[in-house]
Amino acid sequence: MAEFEVTLLTRDGGKIEVPCAETNSVLSAAESAGYFLPAMCHEGTCGLCHAHVNQGRYRMESFAASALPAGDPDAVLLCRCMPQENLTVTLPYDQTRILKQKVDRKSTRLNSSHVKRSRMPS
Repeated sequence: MAEFEVTLLTRDGGKIEVPCAETNSVLSAAESAGYFLPAMCHEGTCGLCHAHVNQGRYRMESFAASALPAGDPDAVLLCRCMPQENLTVTLPYDQTRILKQKVDRKSTRLNSSHVKRSRMPS
């Protein structure tokens, strides 16, 4: 099994390099290296993990066409993007959006006592 280097570039000039086997998605490789990129479904349906591959060959696993941004033919979903050689990927956000630990989706519920309520003027 071949392994490739994936370089992730952020809008604020950040650069992260992670190894990625040809059988893994870029998203799962980043998570294995301790970088948790914005993502929700991990199945190619929500579109939250979209980005651009600037350099390198890749293949896309099945995904919902509606998950990609409209009018952006170069967009990919990192959860479905498998490298075929070294890749350079531009992320549509700053480094501050990349977490260093996984957030458990089941435990991230809004607590109503912490939600600020607004009232319409009468």
